[in-house]
Amino acid sequence: MRRSSRALPFLTSLCIAAFFLRFTAPSRHLYFSPDDSMNLYRSWNFPLSWLVKANLLFFLNSPFYRPLVSAWYRSIYYFAGFNPAPFHAAILIVLAANVWLTYAASRRLTDSREIGALAALLISYHPSFGQLYFDTGFAYDVICYFFYFSAFLLYLRVRQHARAPRLWQWAAFFLLYVCALNSKEMAITLPAFLAIYELLYRRVPVGSPRELVRWLRSDGRILIATILVTALFVTGRLLDHRDSLLSIDAYVPVFSWERLMATSQTFFSSFFLTVEGVSSGIILAIWLTMFAVAWIARSRPLRFAWLFLMLSAIPLAFIFPRGTAQYYIPFFGWVLYAATILVRGTQYVWKYLPGRVAPLLVALRAPALFIAVGLYLLHYYRGPWRGNLEGVSSEEEVQRSLVEQLHQLRPALRPGSRMLFLDDPYEPSYQTMFLVLLSYGDRTLQVDLAKTMQHPPGAKEIASYDYVFDYRLGRFFTSPQPRPQGPEPAIAFERGQPEVFHLGFTLITRQWPARPGEVVISMVKDLGETRPSVPPGQPFPKDPLLDVVAPVSVHVGGQSAEILRQIGWPQKVNRYRLDFRIPKDARPGEVGVEITASNVAGPAVIIPVK
Repeated sequence: MRRSSRALPFLTSLCIAAFFLRFTAPSRHLYFSPDDSMNLYRSWNFPLSWLVKANLLFFLNSPFYRPLVSAWYRSIYYFAGFNPAPFHAAILIVLAANVWLTYAASRRLTDSREIGALAALLISYHPSFGQLYFDTGFAYDVICYFFYFSAFLLYLRVRQHARAPRLWQWAAFFLLYVCALNSKEMAITLPAFLAIYELLYRRVPVGSPRELVRWLRSDGRILIATILVTALFVTGRLLDHRDSLLSIDAYVPVFSWERLMATSQTFFSSFFLTVEGVSSGIILAIWLTMFAVAWIARSRPLRFAWLFLMLSAIPLAFIFPRGTAQYYIPFFGWVLYAATILVRGTQYVWKYLPGRVAPLLVALRAPALFIAVGLYLLHYYRGPWRGNLEGVSSEEEVQRSLVEQLHQLRPALRPGSRMLFLDDPYEPSYQTMFLVLLSYGDRTLQVDLAKTMQHPPGAKEIASYDYVFDYRLGRFFTSPQPRPQGPEPAIAFERGQPEVFHLGFTLITRQWPARPGEVVISMVKDLGETRPSVPPGQPFPKDPLLDVVAPVSVHVGGQSAEILRQIGWPQKVNRYRLDFRIPKDARPGEVGVEITASNVAGPAVIIPVK
């Protein structure tokens, strides 16, 4: 019996780990996202002393915004350089630790290992939180969750222990809390849930002012100190206008019912994997139903979960609607509520089973529930997770390609060199500068972008640079490239990526290459007139679809490709939809696609073929 009782937690942990890795393992192949390289550059470019000072003076704004995660970036970059694999591995380790923290906190709030295990399974992966697993630019949310619940769990353990807390325990608590604040502003809600825990679980004597004062002087001292630390943080950040996030429009709150419903709809739609937004009426109905169930059932865990879900999202409730990954901490409220309902609900139903079969079914109830939920999630998440990865990887592949091209053209650069980029795939952005400085690891390089100059550089100015790069159709060159004076039929580019898609309109990338014999969709420019014609500069209509008049041909890797459709792209200017089939004997690797229209041949655009 002892062996089986020990084996069950081990098997449960193994199942959760397998579930987690089943969906997150592809992250090891991914590169840096644009936000990632920008965050890394900011963490690396400033003096180290500034970073140390920003973490110590946590209540003041700094150029790092969230200095603890900047220290995380800088530390890994110091040892690993501009190599994405250690960053992705590190974030997966923190995510795995967060799963354990969810289990531990849920178990202490519910006094149930079963609820804790089910909550851990529910939070281990969700398709809407894809950026957390596949884009280390969201390390702020992941690391904040780690320190937030580490501090919360330590508080629970101390308060639930019979003996008086020791000084080192409270010192560790405040250190963890300050680290959470330095990771992301979402941490300011922690004091509220310490107070809610005391009210729900410890029965604070709120009815008697004298008893309440006595409680605050003894058991409530840490809560008061946490509130004071939070007040210091909020006041300092609001009064110090240097490098404040409030200087960014997306972070300026708008206190209105419309903004509250907009942010709530974003979260609800993504959480329930619905394509269309959830109406305000449905959101309110779900909130009220969950409230009624929690209070009618007189369940402290359900009440805590409902309050956590409602209040932890307040820092995001009135700013511009963000992606679902920003709601990682509020997600704990969902999983705690769902796990408690599932476990307590099945336990209640099992009470009414026939007496003869009850003992066997009671023994099987917990593992059966865990397995059923796991299998359901595996089936439910099977489709959405891939789309999430494709959305992230398309931008990361552009960055990987640009860095690889630069280092192939110039494996090494002289320190202090001046570099000029006549064109680059980003507009307007300093992303190219970030990639150059980080990938070569040299702060002395001077990188100038022609797009950011007031006047285009002349021939004399261009000649004064040590290195000159130009960019055309996804490729860098070490000299200025001529621009066509007339039409140039070719696949169009968006953010440095050729617009070629699988039939489901998922972008073709190295992760998801085209296959021989597959029909692909491409967005092409300069194919000429349609029937009927559309005035220059005007978008093509949505209905009817207009066919291209000129004869068009496509060659993939030098082989003629079958064309299935050639029309004006609806609601686009000088953009056409050209569907063609990859030749069945196309060679794998990077293959050039050449398009000819009206006997005008365009340049080859490279796409990956498996």
